[in-house]
Amino acid sequence: MAELQGASPDEIVRALPHLTLAQVHAALAYYFDHREAILAEMREDQEFAEHFRALKGSGPIERKGQIIELERISKPFPLEGRGLEMNERL
Repeated sequence: MAELQGASPDEIVRALPHLTLAQVHAALAYYFDHREAILAEMREDQEFAEHFRALKGSGPIERKGQIIELERISKPFPLEGRGLEMNERL
């Protein structure tokens, strides 16, 4: 959402060249005319996704991200070259 991301209509057109400036302005006008309903629907979608995730667990992409993060944080902190030797580690 450009409003939340701070992008101007011109920046949106540069990022999405298949849209015309008139199309971007029309979409923004619709959004501002229906902002509360759109945000409410987005909140409902987020709540549904969180509820579904709680029931079914994370999906394969989320699990892959969790594995990558665990691998990243489980790597030993490099102490060599900082005045500490391998045998001084806990």
